[in-house]
Amino acid sequence: MTCNEKSRVIYKKDDLEVDYELLSWHKVIRRYWTRGFLGNLKNVKTTFSDYVFKGTWGRLFRLSRADGLQKAFSPYFFFFWLLLILFGCSYFIWTSLTGQVSWITLFALLSFGVVNLLLYLGLDKLNLFWVNRIMDFFVRYSKREVPLVLQAESHFKAKVLSALDSGEYDEVVLVAHSVGTILCLSIMAELAEEGLGEGLTVVTLGHCVSGVSILPEAIWFNDKLKRISLRQFKWIDVTSGKDAVTFYKVTPAYHAEILPDLTLSAGFHEIFDKRFYASLKWDFYQIHFLYLYNPQHPENSLFNYQKLLFDAGVFKRLLK
Repeated sequence: MTCNEKSRVIYKKDDLEVDYELLSWHKVIRRYWTRGFLGNLKNVKTTFSDYVFKGTWGRLFRLSRADGLQKAFSPYFFFFWLLLILFGCSYFIWTSLTGQVSWITLFALLSFGVVNLLLYLGLDKLNLFWVNRIMDFFVRYSKREVPLVLQAESHFKAKVLSALDSGEYDEVVLVAHSVGTILCLSIMAELAEEGLGEGLTVVTLGHCVSGVSILPEAIWFNDKLKRISLRQFKWIDVTSGKDAVTFYKVTPAYHAEILPDLTLSAGFHEIFDKRFYASLKWDFYQIHFLYLYNPQHPENSLFNYQKLLFDAGVFKRLLK
């Protein structure tokens, strides 16, 4: 195995030689993330203003009740937290106006602050603020407020075309995970519209594209995704119902049946030890990244990341 540059690895196994290049999107996307206490509150506000009050969750429920119930878990937590804050504030305002402030009231005020601090830390521990950060990015993308991300898409597209045109490879595979699938499908739509990409295989892992496409401002994005139906390349989607960020029962484009050539279950419960998998029940962040983990029982699934890296014939078998 040799490393030519930080984002590129070339390795050999038996008769297989792989030129693996990481097209990193996370640094660009994080330019648009807001962090810290005020940033987290701002992201919570975005979740309610754009996903709840604009009817976005209603559209999701009409597409898939299962996804609507599961993926709304973030607003559930924050709604009850908001009710607690409103109740506490109402109590202290009432005691102040009626002149009933006492040491008991002050003790209750202190306890109220401690409880809210613990709740905040607990929500952070569950990575719910991370989920809201992603949802805030979805909203920004739907409103086309992420010019650096659009530039990254053009750069990645040029990389893919360069690999295809080089004639150097027997197979060119574009793999995208998480938020990267949004950029990936945008690139796929452009390649399909331009009649390019023949010989390419696309693999999406834990796609969360629907997090953008169900937003009311994403009409342009859905219209763009419709062009994927013109593609001359193959597309495999690997998903999991346990992944709290993935809309696994919803097609990527809200207004169109844009379907992959093959949809596979990640089968996390089969490729990882039961004790390890059970320990992740409330770890929404780690479950979303299990697609990229080295499986403990790779023989139990048709496809996993290990097979992608080391099995030369995996795509021919899956797409035959």
